[in-house]
Amino acid sequence: MTEREKMLEALREQLEEFLSMPIKEDERLSFGEEDDPLTEKFLEEEAERKEGDSFRECLDALIEKKSIAKRSHVYKASGISKYTFSRIMSYRSEHKPSRETVAALTIGLRLDLEEAQTLYHAAGFHLGTSEFLDRVIRFFIREGRYDIEEVNYCLDYYNYPLLGEHGRED
Repeated sequence: MTEREKMLEALREQLEEFLSMPIKEDERLSFGEEDDPLTEKFLEEEAERKEGDSFRECLDALIEKKSIAKRSHVYKASGISKYTFSRIMSYRSEHKPSRETVAALTIGLRLDLEEAQTLYHAAGFHLGTSEFLDRVIRFFIREGRYDIEEVNYCLDYYNYPLLGEHGRED
């Protein structure tokens, strides 16, 4: 077994331990409960969003915040195609990305939990605590590991569709 294979196996075991832990809701993880602070924060953010705000504008702002000079770094680190990225960033259309594309961009942009939640909300999703993919993305954010190949290795182990273009069957 190579060093990389050993590292991936250890990572998968860490993920397995994380996934087996009971879900503990707190103000950073809960959503939807009455008087839930995260729900209140989401509603405040929605009220502050301008009418013309879009996923593209949110993504663009995060790219600028992360000081990423070349857009190609974003789609390559996310494992998505140049075509998909171009459709998202096009000013001519409002392309709504899939949840999996948002997850891939979260990893590619190396977002923290709050930034990831902002990106998910801009796409009309929520990074929750109960869906498998959301828990995997939360694990990688918590661990500070932002390698799309590592994420896909773990998803593949659980027979879950892969992120980015690796997840598409032509």
